[in-house]
Amino acid sequence: MRRIEMTVSFVAEDGSRREFSESVDTNAFAGDAEERISNTFLADFKATLQVGAVRKHHATAWAWFDLPHREFEIQNFISLQNLRAMWRELARTVLHAESNLALALSYKALEPDAEPDIETETLAYERLYHIHNRKMELLNEAVNSLITVQELVNRLLHEGLDGGLVDTARNDWERVELTRTKVLAQLDNAAKAGTITRAELTAIKDALKLPRETPRNELVRTYRNRLAHHNRPSVDYPRLFSALESRAGETITRPDGTVVVMWRMRAFPPAEYRFHDLHGAFSEQLDATVEMLQRLAKIGFIG
Repeated sequence: MRRIEMTVSFVAEDGSRREFSESVDTNAFAGDAEERISNTFLADFKATLQVGAVRKHHATAWAWFDLPHREFEIQNFISLQNLRAMWRELARTVLHAESNLALALSYKALEPDAEPDIETETLAYERLYHIHNRKMELLNEAVNSLITVQELVNRLLHEGLDGGLVDTARNDWERVELTRTKVLAQLDNAAKAGTITRAELTAIKDALKLPRETPRNELVRTYRNRLAHHNRPSVDYPRLFSALESRAGETITRPDGTVVVMWRMRAFPPAEYRFHDLHGAFSEQLDATVEMLQRLAKIGFIG
């Protein structure tokens, strides 16, 4: 049995200290595990504390906790409760995405300038693996949060119309009816019937377009689809991912005009993406998503 102790000290400018300690008795670690576990804890400690305190969308998202502001008849109290629940969930999801993007960038800053040699620098490579893995987990969680926002918006619009936007007769209506295509079609019908105004319909459609109009939306779309439907695409360090090769091969035209198909035999193909490109693209996506929700919050039957 051995004891692992951790102490966090806060040192003021005058040199005074406040300390907080915790310890664990364990026999789970042996050999060079001390350096391994220290590397892990210290990396997490540094990454967490280096995250900037200011959040660009923090105040905006927190304001959504007070929505909706519209008045409700007593018989429609379920609509009030459900709209409030949707706005609160949207706020939490956006705050979660923003926090994860910031923390992912903090982990990226801890990665070494050069990739360690896996054969001779084992502990350094294990530290890189931990930092890189946390970086990607946080980035991908942010990606999934931004996808979730789009699904939540579909439900927000449905609840804003007192649960009458799409057909709810089937048990799986949320999966088969509450799609963006059907929601837009039903909004068109609602405008024709006078349930919502043409101005509201235009405002909703203009808002929903915003996340698809970011400068790097194609990068967002392709990475998101790869993440959802394939092996995780490689980012920065191809050795840390599993790559599938194309069965079709690569078509090469020789100088004499002969066309041949070639398959490359290689241990690791090049990395498909760079973290900073992805982080920039999804930060733009977050900005557009927040603007979308801000516009929706100004529409009478939703906000």
